[in-house]
Amino acid sequence: MLTRPQCSSTLLRHLTEIDGLIYKMHRLKIPRQLTLLIQSYLKNRNLTLRVEKELSTLRSTYRVVQGSRLGPHCFNIFINDICQMPNTQLALFADDTAIMGTGPDKTSNVTNLNNHLAELEKWLIRWKIKINADKCQAVFFTRARKLPPPPPNYTDESFHGATKLST
Repeated sequence: MLTRPQCSSTLLRHLTEIDGLIYKMHRLKIPRQLTLLIQSYLKNRNLTLRVEKELSTLRSTYRVVQGSRLGPHCFNIFINDICQMPNTQLALFADDTAIMGTGPDKTSNVTNLNNHLAELEKWLIRWKIKINADKCQAVFFTRARKLPPPPPNYTDESFHGATKLST
């Protein structure tokens, strides 16, 4: 009997930590002047709010300006050392990450994804990246009528179970 491989993925969204980005730019030997320029652009940004004749200055958080041309380049530098695993693949776009795996059966596929999630969690903690749990999900693509039970890492509060997509 010919068995079809199963495919699963995990979708993540994250926020970057500016100090980690600057460190990684040094590690990648990006010219110092360019690193300092980007650092000055990202840090100590101020926001001025005017209400009638009153002006207030609020210090904003350190982050890449959303929609900027610099943002995707900074993100690529930041995730350059993201963990890779032999039985899964990463797909990255903007600030989204998908971990995908195919395997001979659902159990091995779930195990491979959980192993990658465990390694990814270490990387996320090291670089102080926060995951937006509301935008995370496990997706199983299968022709089977019955889904496997959600993997342990997905049943935690930060991951919201599995959703079946029919083919």
